[in-house]
Amino acid sequence: LNLIAALDEDLTKLFVTGNHEMTQRKMGKFERLNRSVMYRKLENYNVQILNGTTFIPEGLPIAFSGMDDDFEQYEGLGFVEENFRPGDFLPMPNLDFLNVALIHRPNYFRSISDYGYQLMLSGHTHGGVIRIGKGGMLSPEMKFFPEFDKGLFQRDNSYLHVTSGLGLAKPIPRIGNRPEIVLLILRKGVPDPKTAKQVHEVKNK
Repeated sequence: LNLIAALDEDLTKLFVTGNHEMTQRKMGKFERLNRSVMYRKLENYNVQILNGTTFIPEGLPIAFSGMDDDFEQYEGLGFVEENFRPGDFLPMPNLDFLNVALIHRPNYFRSISDYGYQLMLSGHTHGGVIRIGKGGMLSPEMKFFPEFDKGLFQRDNSYLHVTSGLGLAKPIPRIGNRPEIVLLILRKGVPDPKTAKQVHEVKNK
């Protein structure tokens, strides 16, 4: 909230929850947080909360849609990418717009791409926390060398960007992976395939 309060009040900010806005540790266990208080405070600073909703900036053919990060819904999917149905959580993409999805977890990028969104913005993996060379070492699901660790990825005509983020929620030191603020510039034209990591298709899907 201190960060949001320091930003320009006249600029619209877009927000989706991550897993750390959902639970808190208490006596060694997790308790579900009540987000409604946080939402009201954020809205006081001109923040648009995207929880299954869409924001379209005035005069621009860009539609931003987002979804809450709820552990229960992912657990219900068995955390399996093929079980994720974007239409259950996001509006249909507008064919006349650039459609941007704000989803905390990058794991479901292929499904979002198939659904018709051209850009997805994520965190969660946050560079793999510890990076060896150009690759992240560990995902929050405790999987080594996660596929969508950090940076720009491309699948057909869709892109995913994963950021290292600003915070540090767990007492694990970041190594080779500094916190960051990312500036994305959108330009018309033919994309340069060298700027993004190509996403491979999953076999036996």
